[in-house]
Amino acid sequence: MIHKPGVEEVPGYYGLVKIEETVLQRIWMEQDFFTDSLITECGKEINLRERGEWNRSERGPSFKNARVEINGEIRSGDIEIHFNPTEWEEREHHLDENFNRVVLHVCIFANSFNAKSNVWRKDKQAVPCLYLLPHLFYGLEEYAEAQALAQLSGKDLFVEQLVNNLSSMSESDVNQCIAKRWKSKLSFARYRLSRQGWRIACHQWFLEVLGYRRNR
Repeated sequence: MIHKPGVEEVPGYYGLVKIEETVLQRIWMEQDFFTDSLITECGKEINLRERGEWNRSERGPSFKNARVEINGEIRSGDIEIHFNPTEWEEREHHLDENFNRVVLHVCIFANSFNAKSNVWRKDKQAVPCLYLLPHLFYGLEEYAEAQALAQLSGKDLFVEQLVNNLSSMSESDVNQCIAKRWKSKLSFARYRLSRQGWRIACHQWFLEVLGYRRNR
C-alpha cells in the first residue's frame, strides 16, 4: 500500500503554515533534537541506537532497519513518523503487513483529551509512541525554513506562502508577529540552555550562524 507524505497546517509566526511530513522525517534523519530523556507515551525510557534508513520510496514505514532501546530492551525494526497518532489508522497501517516491523511510532503532537496513543500492527503487536515536540531544538516553522533554504533550486512554495501572508498584513500586525517570534526564540534559547548548558549551546549556535547547522 502506497501513502503520500502528509501535510499539516500549524500556527506560525505570520499565520498558519503548511508543514510537509518530509520536514519531520528530515528532523529524525539528522537527529536534530534532544536525544536525551526520551520516553514513550507510557513513560518508558528510550535510547536511540540506530536511526534507520530513510525510506524515500513512499512504500512502508518512514525509516527501516532501526535499533532502539526501550526500558533496556533492544528492538530492531522500523520507525513510522506522523504529525498525529491518529494517522496510523487513518492511513490503514493497522491493516498493512508492510508495517509489521515497526517498533516505534514517532509523532509530533499528542492526542487530544489525553487519549492513549499506542497503536497496533496487523500482527496484533502494540507499537509504543514517542512525542517529539517537547524535544525539538526549534519550532516547526524554523525547521521548515531551514529545509526551504536548503532547497533553493526551483520554486519554493513555503517562501511563496510566507510572502503572500506578509503582503496582506498591516504594519502593526507585522510588528506583533516580530515580537511574538522574538519571544518564541527566547523561549527556545532558554530551554536549550537548560538542557545543554552555556558551553555546548553557544558552540552550536556559533556554528549555526556560520552556516554549519547540520555539521555542528
